[in-house]
Amino acid sequence: MKRQVTVTGTVTSISYPGTTRQPHVAVRVHAPNGDWTAMFLGRRSIRCLAVGDHVVMRGAPVCWRGERVIVCPSYRVQPLVEVS
Repeated sequence: MKRQVTVTGTVTSISYPGTTRQPHVAVRVHAPNGDWTAMFLGRRSIRCLAVGDHVVMRGAPVCWRGERVIVCPSYRVQPLVEVS
């Protein structure tokens, strides 16, 4: 089994598949250690994620077309904490 990484960052973009035979949703995340893309294969939408959300993703990292990608990661959306 490949090693697992945990990435914490902010969702900067979400790309939806359109009308392809192999749907996937690509979620771009800006993290302190650089940008990552989460690829959700077989999905046409992910309703609980939005641009600007703070997320924690966990999965096996791969390099695809020179980008750091986590395929079908587990994830959770973290609530924003307001500083007063």
